[in-house]
Amino acid sequence: MKKLRSKIRFLIIRVIAPFMIDVVGRLLPRHKKTLLVVKTDGIGDYILFRNFLRSIRKSDVFRDWKIHLLANAASKELVLKLDSDIVDQFFWYSDDYFMKWNLIKLLTALQRLRPETILYSNYSRRYTLDWLIRHVRASHKIAVDGDTINETTDEKSKGNRYYSKLIQADARPMHEFDRNKSIIEMVTGENACIAAPFIEKEKLNISPNNSVVIFTGASTPQKTWPLANFHCLCKKLTSEFALNIIIVDGKEDLKGFAELTVGLPEGRVQVLRGLGLVALCELIGGSKLVLSGDTMAIHIAAALSIPAVCIAKGDLYGRFIPYPRIVAERMQCVFPNRFEEETFNYGRYSTFNIVDVSPERVYRAVEKTLTMAEVKS
Repeated sequence: MKKLRSKIRFLIIRVIAPFMIDVVGRLLPRHKKTLLVVKTDGIGDYILFRNFLRSIRKSDVFRDWKIHLLANAASKELVLKLDSDIVDQFFWYSDDYFMKWNLIKLLTALQRLRPETILYSNYSRRYTLDWLIRHVRASHKIAVDGDTINETTDEKSKGNRYYSKLIQADARPMHEFDRNKSIIEMVTGENACIAAPFIEKEKLNISPNNSVVIFTGASTPQKTWPLANFHCLCKKLTSEFALNIIIVDGKEDLKGFAELTVGLPEGRVQVLRGLGLVALCELIGGSKLVLSGDTMAIHIAAALSIPAVCIAKGDLYGRFIPYPRIVAERMQCVFPNRFEEETFNYGRYSTFNIVDVSPERVYRAVEKTLTMAEVKS
């Protein structure tokens, strides 16, 4: 009976409802000069893309268009705070929608929009988004003929057929920010004069906190550095630097997280749990340095010009970290011993273990970064 209910649910959500929504959508008038931008991946990915929304807005092609954005629901607080002055209307998406009634609600809302053009600018597309875009009526659908990191070759080939135009992006290894820039320049036909990602500080309430902010979370267990290593590092930092430490949680085990402050100088270490995205940006913006795994915190630090140290296992080397020289001067990346920091790792997921990154090596990177920041200031 449970299997039968699941099959019926799948049939309604993925077949019957999209068909009916499409039939009704044919009767709705097309909204001319409306652009739907699809950017539904992680918060860090959005930070590496969001500056180009303004490039789209200012371009001759889309200058007098309505710009709508389909974004990840997890980034909603930050997206609304930073980009409500650029985007006319927002829609929200989550990867778990595909067996939930939320998918029907989203499809209905997008079909009612009836955009003239849909732009899905990801170099690494996901077939779930290809499928969604297929079921939204638009005169023009633009995507990138990129790689297959997030979908199979067959899925990519099938998804390609849903678009009226495929952008042939440069396949050479490059940082994701630079790739986004290249793609948007091909879409608008104009140069995007932005050298590095940035978050407008005037949109935030930032106050100096004279602290090292440590973000312990990560999107997967494989990217998570052990809490015991963070504890060891905090001991060394508090003994060597006259700086406070603010630890921001990443949804780890509560007991283990509480033990992070054991044996550390009283009043020097603060633990913050459940911090919102805007509050996290404001905290990072007022810090002396950010220490994090390969997560959104690193990209927030880069966009706010805050020195940072990134602990990483080496996945997709050069695509997200390390940054190009303009940012790399204030960011140190620490990889496992023997990991080869070469561009041939650009399209590969590392087989190395982040546990093998020692607290001593991270401390040396923090020491070097703080020293460089002091010299430059």
